[in-house]
Amino acid sequence: MLCRARHRRGRHPDDRHRGGAGLRRQVIVLHDLLGLAGPNVPKFVRRYAELGRTATEAVRDWAADVRAGTYPSEAESYHASAELREALGLSS
Repeated sequence: MLCRARHRRGRHPDDRHRGGAGLRRQVIVLHDLLGLAGPNVPKFVRRYAELGRTATEAVRDWAADVRAGTYPSEAESYHASAELREALGLSS
């Protein structure tokens, strides 16, 4: 309610540091909304996803596959033709 009264009087043209239903506009940072910014977000931000957690898990799993030697597999790799390997002086 305080935000609404101050906004109407025009004392605070910058809404970035306040939130509430009484404001005409709010700046919501996409990273906060998607759960990429960490645990400390403004009270007025509603999280619609936890992509930070998902991304961390994906990178952890990828790194484990690389360390284990299971990524990339043959199906996920490009291979040079025999002619190209020969031209570059590479063996088999």
